[in-house]
Amino acid sequence: ELDNRNATVHNTLGILAARQAAEQPSDESLRDLAIKHFQETLRLDPLHSSAYVNLGKELARRGDTERAMALYRRAVRLRPDFPEGHFNMGNLLASLGNHDEAVKSYKLALRARHDYVEAYFNQGISEAERQDLKTAALCFFKAVELRPTFTRARDALATSLMQQGAYRECLITLQQGLKITPQHW
Repeated sequence: ELDNRNATVHNTLGILAARQAAEQPSDESLRDLAIKHFQETLRLDPLHSSAYVNLGKELARRGDTERAMALYRRAVRLRPDFPEGHFNMGNLLASLGNHDEAVKSYKLALRARHDYVEAYFNQGISEAERQDLKTAALCFFKAVELRPTFTRARDALATSLMQQGAYRECLITLQQGLKITPQHW
């Protein structure tokens, strides 16, 4: 019988290696190590949905988008209510320019986790790419509401309001930002 605790350890070691790789992008051996740990996690526990997502992120960083998408799909098949699976699928779809499908993935992530700030923000970006500025503004507003110090979301909200001609709301958004995070401005 397989010991699933070892799978969790390998997944954690993979996450650590991936974080180190992000800090030292020229060292590909760290990415290789992360991939090996995630693969070992899945060998030990083929139902470990987080490892599918983690391996998918590493493969996507290497440009292997087809395999990454297949891993994200596997993760959400295993756990249909897995917000990180839908979120990362949305990110990959958005990076490929498929914003319609990305929005669907972000909505599924938000259905599973209503306070997923990054999913609101990324959905807003995809909505803006689809030229749906009102929905984009609503997504950015929700991200700011949930995390008032999220300056990129506040900036995006102000920009989308300005693009819609909502100058007063844009001004209010920026003034609130000055009060909350004066060091950003």
